[in-house]
Amino acid sequence: MAFHATEGEQGESMMINFMGSCAMNKKMVSVAKSELIEKYGDHLIGDLRWELGKLFFTVDYTEEVKDVIWSLTAMEKVSVIVTKIDKLSADASPEDKLKEFESFGRSYDWNTAFQQYKMVTGITNDNPTFKVFCRRKGVNFDNLTREQIAAALAGGIQENTGWGIDLRDPELHIICPCNDQGITLGIQTAQQSSTRNYIAQTGLKGLNPTVSWFIARCAEPTDHQVVLDICCGKGIILAESFSKWPTNIYIGCDLSDTQVLDAKANFKASKSRVDVVVSNMTSSAFRSSTFDVVFADLPFGRQHGSLQENQTLYPATLLECSRLLVPNGRLVILTDSKNTQLLRSSIDQTASFSLVRRRWLRLGTTDAQVYVLTREPLPTKIDWTDASLSKPFKWEGRSWAETCAKERPGMIAS
Repeated sequence: MAFHATEGEQGESMMINFMGSCAMNKKMVSVAKSELIEKYGDHLIGDLRWELGKLFFTVDYTEEVKDVIWSLTAMEKVSVIVTKIDKLSADASPEDKLKEFESFGRSYDWNTAFQQYKMVTGITNDNPTFKVFCRRKGVNFDNLTREQIAAALAGGIQENTGWGIDLRDPELHIICPCNDQGITLGIQTAQQSSTRNYIAQTGLKGLNPTVSWFIARCAEPTDHQVVLDICCGKGIILAESFSKWPTNIYIGCDLSDTQVLDAKANFKASKSRVDVVVSNMTSSAFRSSTFDVVFADLPFGRQHGSLQENQTLYPATLLECSRLLVPNGRLVILTDSKNTQLLRSSIDQTASFSLVRRRWLRLGTTDAQVYVLTREPLPTKIDWTDASLSKPFKWEGRSWAETCAKERPGMIAS
């Protein structure tokens, strides 16, 4: 099947190729596939395809299913596809590669894809402004920046269509994910309508929102509690927690002034009532026994710090969390497999936590783990061999990804 925008009758139906993005890859992709089959039924054409890190599907788009896209919850974004392109030659010069991207803008049928976009969204503007959003990965693109690719593609599209380029407030988001397996060109059509849209507004990405939702859920908070994220980064965990438990008092802290400013921007955009302060995770100014819940997304030693620095940081952070939590308070920690033994020994050193659950996650290519602990009033020792402590929570149902999708609203036009 040719996977590009094709003209069709404007009457009863049109075959439209879509591309969806999912958080957490395999977990959420499985849920997304089931949701598409259930909701589109016989209107799905061909197989669902997971390629290039995206979910591709084709819909016989009729009046009967015109509103289905707005009810989808498992995918983060859905785009109408203009075309899929084989990988570029690795031997081509940067200048030749940019000329190819410019030719993609000039030669492909953007107007047909735009008509399909209008059919789905109901938008009537015939002369939109646009901006190209490029993500590139792989050796074929090591010598090109995403800004160079976006500029070259945008120039070709403008020449082809006459649309205006607007880098501040574009009406169309042209997407261009590139990797060594291929390139996809599309028009972003729908996105999640939950509070995750604050990231689209600010552009300040931190920990994946779906992962953050899972971490917040693992704390199993109740209403009217006091919650701290001891190394909040851009504030995604607290924003996700606030969206579900808005009566709690939320405080975030981070040692980086930049991260604190970014977190404040995300909280403002998501309308989350969260106080953020600059503070060291190992020696904060908060009183002892203040918090009912503490989140700690600990450095893996890659983007931030190092494995060697973690040897000191992890034990000190666990002692501080023990001090800050009320008796029977809950601590939720995210780390990766390379720090597992260090984390466990740090927990054992405090002798003040019992293990509620440990859960495994896949963050891109990283094997991550979530540890859910309870602050015990008396010294205690954890049996790390107890397999029952790795079982899913009851609220996870068949899978926590499916539960996450069920709790989210549908999509809105991008």
